[in-house]
Amino acid sequence: MSPTVPDETGGASGPTPAGGTSPAGPTTCTITFCGEEYAVAPAGLSLGREADVVLDSDNRHLHRRFLLVTEEAGSVWLHNVGSLITVAMSDAAGRMTSQLAPGARAGVPPGETTVW
Repeated sequence: MSPTVPDETGGASGPTPAGGTSPAGPTTCTITFCGEEYAVAPAGLSLGREADVVLDSDNRHLHRRFLLVTEEAGSVWLHNVGSLITVAMSDAAGRMTSQLAPGARAGVPPGETTVW
């Protein structure tokens, strides 16, 4: 999964935003998973076994809703809404890496970010 948010110049690096809208204006974040792009909706975009973006429907160890991506006041946030699995994310250059334990959330850095 690769969230893409605008960089410091206001342009987005990586995939082109899908062009949805949010209360703050046009959607600025897209999720790319297995070659498909998903725009983050105003209510957020959930990822998991039974979510907006289905990661692995046959994996009973994966949470039904594992991750939630939201936009709040111009910032993009990654929420680990699961109860057991830790997730990691890193910017494209590898300068920033963080891990999110279950229940944690973190801001997604500008540009392309990889989550695993």
